[in-house]
Amino acid sequence: MLGPVAWSSNLVHEHCRSTNEELLWIADVVAWCYGSGDEWRERVLLVIQSRFRRSLEREIR
Repeated sequence: MLGPVAWSSNLVHEHCRSTNEELLWIADVVAWCYGSGDEWRERVLLVIQSRFRRSLEREIR
């Protein structure tokens, strides 16, 4: 029950299969690597840490 505000905003919520949305593939790969553990977790953590470091550096500037 979203109420009258949601109806009047024309907000659309849609569930898509991950195979239909390329950007969801990234999240699936990261989750798989992390869940796999060992070497795959180490590899994906390096990418994640690098991404957050760059993001934080941009915020500081």
